[in-house]
Amino acid sequence: MVPGWMFPLIAILWCWPLTAAQGDRYESTILENGLELVLLPDRATPVVILELVFHYGVSVEVSGQNGWSQLHAQMLFRSQDGLPLRSSYRERARELGIEYSSLSWEDWTAVLFSLADDSLAAGLEFLLRTVRQPLLDGAEMAQERDMLLERLDQLEAGTEFHLRRAAARLLWGGSYSRKDRFGDRKGLQAATSEQLRLLQMRFIIPNNALLIVAGDIAREETLAQVEEIFGAWERGYDPLRTHPLPGYIHLVEDRDTVLVQPVTSAEILLSWQGPGYLEDPKGVYAASVCAALLNLRAGRFQSRLVSNGPLLQATAGYHPQRNIGPFTIRATARMEDAGQAVSKLRAEIDLLAEPDYFSRRDYEHASAGLQAQAASRRDDIWSEVGEAAAGWALAGLGYLDSYPDSLKAVTPADVRKCLSNYLIGQPLVTALMVDERTGQSISLTEVVVP
Repeated sequence: MVPGWMFPLIAILWCWPLTAAQGDRYESTILENGLELVLLPDRATPVVILELVFHYGVSVEVSGQNGWSQLHAQMLFRSQDGLPLRSSYRERARELGIEYSSLSWEDWTAVLFSLADDSLAAGLEFLLRTVRQPLLDGAEMAQERDMLLERLDQLEAGTEFHLRRAAARLLWGGSYSRKDRFGDRKGLQAATSEQLRLLQMRFIIPNNALLIVAGDIAREETLAQVEEIFGAWERGYDPLRTHPLPGYIHLVEDRDTVLVQPVTSAEILLSWQGPGYLEDPKGVYAASVCAALLNLRAGRFQSRLVSNGPLLQATAGYHPQRNIGPFTIRATARMEDAGQAVSKLRAEIDLLAEPDYFSRRDYEHASAGLQAQAASRRDDIWSEVGEAAAGWALAGLGYLDSYPDSLKAVTPADVRKCLSNYLIGQPLVTALMVDERTGQSISLTEVVVP
């Protein structure tokens, strides 16, 4: 299996070129069957990385299906047509020197291989077999489900998981299953082989996929091999057109919750429904800058709340998604300051409306910091592959090449508009995690005791 730290929360005559300009690094090719291909040569990397990404993830999981996409992704490494036993799959992967793993996020699911450069053709063939020919056997699915449930047990053993899950359930309401990528017991237990085969048929098709080939590769030779091996894969119906997804439920009022856990400090999580790329592409960039501004150590927000306020730390975050990305502020305070910390943090959000809250220097530092982070990710081929996968799923490969210029184009007016549309005066979820004694004295809407 490929170690988790290696992933970052990725034209030839007989191929149809992508019409939109993508820039030099992320220029892609589309095969006749609709499969999009991007090559990221890096001769300094002594391996080849293959990642096959699908527009298919947690977002397709309506109520009662929570965890199905993750279960299906793991089942791809079980028995296959022609390789009936999972041990046979592992043995074949070992013969080819392939390490393999899968990833499932809100908007995408991916299968990832790493292998030696002299095994590229065999690796491409094995990758295609992996996604096209899983048997999805019921007995093996029960074993895989038990492994996912065991992982869920491990997550639930940590207090942070309880805080984030409680906040997410309030933030997304009836849409929670389409935003929770860890799954739940009820959904996992309800999955059947027939239902996973339906997902396989609907979403695992070439015209719903991106293939990334990176590392020690020769461009022209790799293009020819991909066309020869993947070219016969049959195109399917556009799943998002033939099976459109329901809209998300919008938060219409503030929601609060207190969780009692064995913690020694007060843990706070504020959550808003932020911009999504499909509804507000410009807002996605502005929200990223907003989070960076709030995180500036010398900025007003950190100075008032951390350096000279009741918080021990505070970190803003924005997770861009195709539909409604969450904007969060995660903070910590002394247990005795829990109530004051929540009040001052929420009050500070309203002050963000002041036109001079952020200085010109703040904007320069925030934008420069985001661009430096993006550049550093491209210095590591594993991070770049992960970024390419996530960027394609969010908005297409053009998003990656335009990202630096789009960040530079964000103005103070754009930030103020983003804050007004999504944070200031907008419905939010406040989740507070404290010890049992403090939980008895804190008066918010709900008290959740495990």
